Amino acid sequence: MDSRTKTLAIAGAVLLAIFLMMRKGSKEERVAQNDTPKEVKSSKKEVPARQKARLAAKSVPKNLPLEVRNTSAGLRTVAYAEGKNGNPVLKFRIAAKGVCHPGDFEALQNTLGKNGSVTFTLEPISKTKKVRAKVARKDVTLAQISKGTIFEMPVDKKRGGVYGFFLCTDSASKGSCIGKRPADFNMILAKRGGRAAQDAIYYFQFIALKPDSSLFFSGTAEAVDNTRDNLSDQGFSESELDQDLNYAKQMLRGVQPIPPVTKAAGDDTAIEIPVARFDPKSCQPPTVKVR
Repeated sequence: MDSRTKTLAIAGAVLLAIFLMMRKGSKEERVAQNDTPKEVKSSKKEVPARQKARLAAKSVPKNLPLEVRNTSAGLRTVAYAEGKNGNPVLKFRIAAKGVCHPGDFEALQNTLGKNGSVTFTLEPISKTKKVRAKVARKDVTLAQISKGTIFEMPVDKKRGGVYGFFLCTDSASKGSCIGKRPADFNMILAKRGGRAAQDAIYYFQFIALKPDSSLFFSGTAEAVDNTRDNLSDQGFSESELDQDLNYAKQMLRGVQPIPPVTKAAGDDTAIEIPVARFDPKSCQPPTVKVR
């Protein structure tokens, strides 16, 4: 082998060695990459935050009093119905509502006895209007409340303003609920069969009467101030609103009623007044179905 051939052979061997070394390194890099642990994806689907919120909302017991579930409710419009004599009336429905604790119904039973009756009134809150407007009143028995009863209350459209609708005891036959204090439910229920020494208010909510319709409040004391501008814009006296709404807040804090709702009454709409009554079925936790 001459020197030229020998030189070419050596160069070829060197190049082959370099190629094999580079190929080995590339293979090792690929193996290292394949050996890198991959992120393991769970077979369990992740629940989106919005869906979690919906599930949480469904888990809220439906038997909680409405004032706990809805404290920011405001004014609701109810049109007047036509009474038998053609004059405008408001329809009301009073019915017991099951709750998981002794409530207003048991307090009334302790005060009046099982066969007793309570006074329902629709009367103006403002002292200036009380002189001019007649108080509409009706006696309702506890048996009627237990089953649910619908009745009409006359409305004088010419003497509008902020009124209250009340349930009170009226042993003194004064014909009005305003001026009485909120019932002390804890004391009455603790007596278990005793009688309240003084007449008191067991339910209250306020309603604004306009010439063509009414606006009743469905909420708690904390939301009363939210209605002030609305009522003022609709022409109600601002000076009387301050007095009326302050009275409403004080009364709602004392009575803590379940807010009223609307209920279909034939072709008309009734304002339904829920009277809390203990019902063991209301104590059962709801079944939450997760899809």
